Amino acid sequence: MENLFKVILGTVQLGLPYGVNNFKGVPTVDESIEILSTAHDLGIRVLDTAEAYGFAQKVIGDYHKHNPQRKFEVITKYSSSANDKNDLIYNILNDLKELSVNSLSGYMFHNFSDYKKNQSKIASLASLKKEGLVKKIGVSTYTNEEIYDLLDDSDIDFVQLPFNLFDNNNLRLSALKQLKLSGKEVHVRSVFLQGLFYKDINDLSEKLSGLKKELVRLNEIANVACTSISSLALGYALENDFIDHVLIGVDDKDQLLANVNHINESKIIPERIFNLINEINIIDKDLLNPSNW
Repeated sequence: MENLFKVILGTVQLGLPYGVNNFKGVPTVDESIEILSTAHDLGIRVLDTAEAYGFAQKVIGDYHKHNPQRKFEVITKYSSSANDKNDLIYNILNDLKELSVNSLSGYMFHNFSDYKKNQSKIASLASLKKEGLVKKIGVSTYTNEEIYDLLDDSDIDFVQLPFNLFDNNNLRLSALKQLKLSGKEVHVRSVFLQGLFYKDINDLSEKLSGLKKELVRLNEIANVACTSISSLALGYALENDFIDHVLIGVDDKDQLLANVNHINESKIIPERIFNLINEINIIDKDLLNPSNW
C-alpha cells in the first residue's frame, strides 16, 4: 500500500466532462459520493480540485458535511477566470466554506500565467499560510521553462507538472531533479495522458496520428513486461524517486478500484522495462499537451 499513499485523487471529472475516452460524462451526485467514499476506504486522503472545475468543489463539500469523520485534505487552484472578484483572499475563504474544511492542504495558481500576474498577492498567501488557512502554496506548470522560473521562489512549496509514458524522463528528468534540489514538493498529473494511451490507434484523429508509432511501441513494451498499459503508466510515475505525489482521475468507482489493482501490479515491473519507456522520445512536443489536440 506504500505507493497508494503517494496518490492524489483528481476531481475534475466530478464537475466537468473530461478525457478523450470519457463517454459517460459527469457522474451523478450519488456516483461522485461513491467515488469519494471508496477512495477514503482505500486509504487515499488527498483530493485535487479547482475553482474552475464546475461544481466539483460543491460535491466535495457536500460529502464532507455528511461525512465529518471522513474528510480529505484538499488542494484547490486559483483561477482568475473562475471568479469575478479576482481576489485571492475572497476566493480562499469561499473555497473553505464550499469545501467544508478548516484549511487547505494546498492552494495553487491554476497556471503559470496566473502566478506571474499575481505576484503582488503572494505575500497575502504567505500570511494566510502563517494563519494556518493554507498549508502549502503551489503552481501548476506545463513547460520546463516555467518550472525553472519557480526554483528560486521560496514562497512556492510545490509544483505540479505533466509526466507520463510519453512526457517522460527524456523531457522532465532535469526539471524533476532541480525541483527536489530546491526543496520543493513535486506533484505530477496526466499520467494516462487524458486516456490517450487506451485509444484505438485506428480511431486517432489526424493530428494525433503522429503518435501512432509510439502508441504501438507502448503496447509492445507492455507485452514484454506481461502487464497492462495502466500498470506501466502508474508504475512509471509512482516508482520515480523525484516524484512525491501522483494525481489520477477516475470516471467511476470501478475505474478507481481497477487503478488500485494496477498500482499493486506496478510494484513488480522491472527497471529494464522503465528503461525501454525512457527510450521513447516524442519529437513533436506540442502533441504532449492535450489543449493542442
